[in-house]
Amino acid sequence: MTKKVAKTSEINQADSCVMLIFGATGDLTKRKLYPALYNLKREKYLPDDFAVIGFGREAMTTDEFRKKLCSNMREFVLGEINEDLIDWFIDRTYYQAGDFGDNELYDTIAEQLTSIDKKHKTLGNRLFYMATPPTLFAPITQKLAAADLACEENGNWRRFIYEKPFGRDLESAKRLNSELSKTIGEHQIYRID
Repeated sequence: MTKKVAKTSEINQADSCVMLIFGATGDLTKRKLYPALYNLKREKYLPDDFAVIGFGREAMTTDEFRKKLCSNMREFVLGEINEDLIDWFIDRTYYQAGDFGDNELYDTIAEQLTSIDKKHKTLGNRLFYMATPPTLFAPITQKLAAADLACEENGNWRRFIYEKPFGRDLESAKRLNSELSKTIGEHQIYRID
């Protein structure tokens, strides 16, 4: 007997949020992450109330970053490009250069989030994506927590995605888990490895 699976036309769309990408100028982000976000939006899994702030060490303005993003998406997105969709991403993408160890960067992040929440109606939800070396995962997370950016309150959520590799080996992965668990809850963590 074959099991029947109900077909649904309802799409389980993500919550409104701001995605913060640490390591936004890296190869992973331009080749994989932004094309994946483009495809999610094309398939209607991303909400309209969505924005991205990219962080990197490379000095550039938001406009310069947007131009690079546009060029990279045209190069790495597979299939036919929808120019309206590219424009949608460009309009809600921002960039901030800085040193991930600098406390002032996290004060700037807090200010940007307040402004972007108002402009794009992202409801205070945050998705922190670490596209950095694993040695920066815990320090960045700790700085975000120290700036009160990791705290979940008033029904808002905070999630942290750690791109592979999650440590160099089993021991370093265990140490990293231990460091993160001192700062954020397990329900906030998503590991890619």
